[in-house]
Amino acid sequence: APPGYPPFPQEAAISVRSVKHARTMSIYRQSPIPKHTEDAFEDMRRWLSTLDSSNHIPLIIDSGCGTGRSTRIIAENNPCLAVVGVDRSVHRLQRRFGPSRQPKTLPDNAILLRAELAGFWRLLLDRGLAARVQKHYLLYPNPYPKSTQASRRWAAHPVFPLLLQLGGSIEVRSNWFAYLLE
Repeated sequence: APPGYPPFPQEAAISVRSVKHARTMSIYRQSPIPKHTEDAFEDMRRWLSTLDSSNHIPLIIDSGCGTGRSTRIIAENNPCLAVVGVDRSVHRLQRRFGPSRQPKTLPDNAILLRAELAGFWRLLLDRGLAARVQKHYLLYPNPYPKSTQASRRWAAHPVFPLLLQLGGSIEVRSNWFAYLLE
């Protein structure tokens, strides 16, 4: 636990999982990436080339963007950066920004993609775009609060070490303190 905070019960289990992930990383890295994730990644590359022919524009990744509302807000606040919202649910992405009173379009510097995040992050690393990531958002991810679901949390996922290798800073927001500590 961070200094000044009491230890949390999941700390030992997370440590064990981290060691397991390190041991199985080579196997995980060889697992296939879903086709729709590969396609979404290529859509992003084409879109990026229309924004910046030199391919140097920094990226902001909004992982688990849901309806895309956060992606739109981030893009509006960072007009000189390319903002990529990624979610695995086509249903959430089709809802476009939540309540119907919200605008249904994105700024030109933003794109929404349906992809599996674990595969998408691997592609960012493997295809040489990780260094362009300036900031990475994980806003209110599903904390899977039941102890039987702990392995579904990002901190326990085999891809977590790869997430930490992406460039830039990571901002995580949650209303569940124990999740943030993990």
